[in-house]
Amino acid sequence: MVGPSPDVAYPGDVEGSARVEPPGSADGAPPLEKGEAVEQRPRERLASIPILDVMLDSPTPGPARHTDSDPHGATSPGRKAAMGLGVGLTLMAVIFAGLIATEAGRTQRVARAFWKAFEPTPRAAPLPATMASPPVAAHAPANAPATAVGPPAPLIPQVPIAGPWRVSQLATSPEIKLVEGTMDRRPLVDALRDAGLAPNQIYRLLGVLTPIRKFDRPRRKDTFVVAMDPSSRRLRAFEYQAGPTEIYQARENAEGILSAERLDLHVEKKRLATAVVVGNDLAASLQAVGLDPSLIDLLDDALEGRAQISHLNAGTRLRLVADYETALGVFARFIDVPAVEYVPTDPDAPTLRVYHYRGRNHTKDEGYFDAKGHQPYKGGFRRPIPFGRVSSGFNMHRMHPILRVVMPHNGVDFVADAGTPVFAACHGSIESVGDSGPSGNLVTIRHADGITTGYAHLSRFAPRLAAGHSVETRQLVGYVGSTGRSTGPHLHFSAKRNGVFIDPLSLKLDGDRVLGRVERVVFDEERGPLDKILDAIPLPAAPATGAPHAATEGEDFEPVDEPAH
Repeated sequence: MVGPSPDVAYPGDVEGSARVEPPGSADGAPPLEKGEAVEQRPRERLASIPILDVMLDSPTPGPARHTDSDPHGATSPGRKAAMGLGVGLTLMAVIFAGLIATEAGRTQRVARAFWKAFEPTPRAAPLPATMASPPVAAHAPANAPATAVGPPAPLIPQVPIAGPWRVSQLATSPEIKLVEGTMDRRPLVDALRDAGLAPNQIYRLLGVLTPIRKFDRPRRKDTFVVAMDPSSRRLRAFEYQAGPTEIYQARENAEGILSAERLDLHVEKKRLATAVVVGNDLAASLQAVGLDPSLIDLLDDALEGRAQISHLNAGTRLRLVADYETALGVFARFIDVPAVEYVPTDPDAPTLRVYHYRGRNHTKDEGYFDAKGHQPYKGGFRRPIPFGRVSSGFNMHRMHPILRVVMPHNGVDFVADAGTPVFAACHGSIESVGDSGPSGNLVTIRHADGITTGYAHLSRFAPRLAAGHSVETRQLVGYVGSTGRSTGPHLHFSAKRNGVFIDPLSLKLDGDRVLGRVERVVFDEERGPLDKILDAIPLPAAPATGAPHAATEGEDFEPVDEPAH
C-alpha cells in the first residue's frame, strides 16, 4: 500500500524551499491561490544551479484533470520540458565523465554543489510571542527544559524613581549657554569667573547660596554647571554637586527672581551583609558579588595596621557588614563598614573580626577595634607579614639545627610560602637593597631612635626600591624566598638599636591601644548585634588549591649578620 507522499521542497523558492509542492502537482509548480490570475504569478526560477538555468511556466488554472492537448500524437509542452531536462542531464553526465578522467577531486566538488542546490533547507519555526527564553540547543534532548539566560540578581536592589528638574535639561535650548566645570579646590568665585559669569551675577548667586551651605572649602572632584544668557551673561540657573547625594541648585522663576535649595534626592540609608572570596584582583572580586569597588577604601580603613588591603592573598575570605546610601532609588555610595571578618588563607592563622566604634559622643576613641577592644597603634611597628607565625625566635645561644653547635640567631623567622608579600614594619628610609651573601636578598630600613630593621632571604624586591627612598608603614618591600644560606622559604626579620642586634619582638610588633573600661562596655553592647549578623552570613568554602598544607618552616643555615653600614 502506498502511503501519503512526503512534502517535496519547491526548487523555485529562492528563500530555501519556503513553499512546499503538494503531491497532486504534476510539474513541481505550486498551485494557484484562490482567485489568482495567471498573468499575476511571476515566473519561477531554479535557484543556485551551477550549470542549468531552467525556466518553469506556471500551471494552467482550472480543475485538475488529464487532457490530451494533441489528439494526433503531437508532443505536449510538459513532455517537451521533460525531454529537454533529460537531454540536459545526459549532457551533464558526459561533462562529468570527462572531468572524472582529468581531475576527480574537482568533479566531486562540482557534483556536490550541483545536488546541494536541490536539497531542501528546513525553515526554522517562528518563536511563539510568549516565549521568553531562546530555543534549546540542537544537541540538547527534545524534552529538556529551556534555561533562562541572564545576569544574576543584583546584591543592591535598584528601583529608580522620578527626580527633580535638573539644569542639564536646558542643554537643548538655543537661548541658554551651559558651562560645566570641576572645582579642583578652587574658590567658587574663581570657578564662576573662569566659566564666564559676569561679576554682578556671581555675587547675586552667592547671595542665595551661602545661607544654605558654605562653599569656602570645595573638594577637588566637586562639579558645577552654569546656565546663562549667552549675550548678557545673566545667570538663569546653577547647580553644584558635592557628591552623589548632595546637590544644590539655584534657579530663576518666571519673574526673574533667583532662589536656591538643596535638591531632594530621596536619600535613604541601607545596610547589607555578604561574603567575598578574594581573587587576584580585589575590585573584580567585589564586582563579582554585586558590590561597587569603592568599598575598597573603607575596607582599607577597617584593616589598617592588620592587613594590607592591596596585597590580600588570593583565597582570603571576608564576611562584612556595609552601610550605603541610595539616591532616587539607586545605589549612590558606601558610607561605612561597621564590621569585617578576615579569614586568612593559612589554616593555622587566626580569624580576625574588627568593628567600627565611634566612641561615646564621637570621642577620640573612634576607630576599628577587635573583639577585645584593641586597636593597632598608628606609627608603631607592625609585623612584616600580617598574621605571620614565628617559627624560630631571637636567641643568642641557639643550638644550630645542622651543625649542632651553639650559634646565635640574630632575629626571628616568620613562616610563609615563597612569594608571600613582605612589608616595612614601620616608616623610615631605605638603607640598603641587594644581595648580602648569607642573608641573600636583603633590605634594611633605618627608623627613628636609632632602630634599623632587616628583611632577609627575599626572592625579589619591590619595584623601584632604592637606597635613600622613604617608605611608609606596611609598604611593600619584597617577597618571601630562600636566597642565601637557608633551609627553605621564610622571612628572617631582624632589628638593631644603635648597631646592636635586639629581639625584634621587643619592638612590640602590632602594639595596640586598648579601650578604657567604660568605653569597653559601650563597645561590647554595639558589637553583639554585629556578631549575630556576621554569624548569619554563610562563609564561602576556601578555593580548591590542592591538598591543604602548612608553610615550610625554613631556617637560617648559619648566623645571619647583616653587613656593617
